[in-house]
Order: sequence, then C-alpha cells, then structure tokens
Amino acid sequence: MKLKFLRGMAVVAVLSVGSLSAQHVDLNRVLYRSVTERVQLPLVFSTRDSLFALSLPTADEGPAEVYVQLTVGRNGRVKEKKTRVSANHVGVYVAPAFTAAAKGLQIDRDSVPALAGRDTSVVLTFPLEYRCVLDTMTRAWPNAGEELQKMLREINTNTYPSMLRSNGIRPMTLEEIDFAGRQATSFVISHAKWEYKQLEPTRIWYYLIFLGDSKY
Repeated sequence: MKLKFLRGMAVVAVLSVGSLSAQHVDLNRVLYRSVTERVQLPLVFSTRDSLFALSLPTADEGPAEVYVQLTVGRNGRVKEKKTRVSANHVGVYVAPAFTAAAKGLQIDRDSVPALAGRDTSVVLTFPLEYRCVLDTMTRAWPNAGEELQKMLREINTNTYPSMLRSNGIRPMTLEEIDFAGRQATSFVISHAKWEYKQLEPTRIWYYLIFLGDSKY
C-alpha cells in the first residue's frame, strides 16, 4: 500500500510539472500575439553599407531574428524596466519597433492560468523574413540643414546691417531690404543645390521586413 501511495504521488508530481509547462507555453503564445499585433508590419529600413548587403545571412546560417525578454507581473502588466530586446542580422534595424510594442503592454490574466502568483519572465523569438525592394543610387548630404542655417546666419549678420546703413545714396526702404534679403536667400539655396550636385552618388538598399514562421 505504501508503495502504491508513493507511485501515486509521483504521478501527481509529473502532472503538476506538465501543467506548469503548458501554462508557460500559453503565456508565451499570448505575449507573442500581443506584441505582433502592436508592431506595424511590414517594416522598411535602408542602408548605404555595401558590406552589410554582401554579408546577409543565407538559409544555412539561420534566419534573422528579434529576441524579446518580457517580465509579467501578477496583474498581467509587462514591466518595462525589465524588458530586454536584442537581434541578429537585419533584425537589429527593426528591433526598436519591438521595444516600442512592449511598452504599456498588459494581458488579461484570466486568459492565462495563474503561474505561482509571482512575476514571470519569458523570452520570445520573432523570426523575420526580408527582401530588397529597391537598389538605387543617391547623393548623401547629412549636414545639409546645418550648412544652410550657417549660411543664412552669415547673411543676417553681415548683409542686413550693411543694407540698413545705406545703399550709398540714401537709406534703403523696407521693400528694398525685403527684396535684397530674398535675393540673398535664393543665392544660398542655389549654392546649396550646386554643392549637392558635386557630391558623388552612393548606392543605397531598401529592405522590407516581414514576420516569419513561428512556433506560436
């Protein structure tokens, strides 16, 4: 009788472990769906890095993925400070979208069996698919805005005071000052366009990212 009782206890223990495992899978599934619903797919990103385009993973190297670690409190709210997001390959470029999707996330605890009444941490894997949708040539001028502002400041500092003093015969009218200012601004813009055209064009790739097949 004693032996049978112990065997019964062992069966109960195995069932309990299996039940907790099933609950954990359910939590993963609920969180996975909640995050994907918040991520606006497909996502697009671009890069001028030719080495990146040459080093994209092949099928043998495994898919691009985003890894999201979420900690859920007893009230079903995801604790933002404990959220961790990492990625490989092209996933690095779209990982911020998954970080944003996890903010303010809360699940219905009634839809997931209670997990010992404490914080529960899970790691979700989001497989990604990608394709290059555009390969083009473009000119890059990352500090164009700063250059234009600098040139316009020089006009305001040097040109306007001289116009206000005199045009050599009489003080300029407001209409003349406005006209001269617009001419100077037009020159700045024309010069900026000229400088832009002198730049050597560089190749740029645009990629579209989709969610791949998942076990959830």
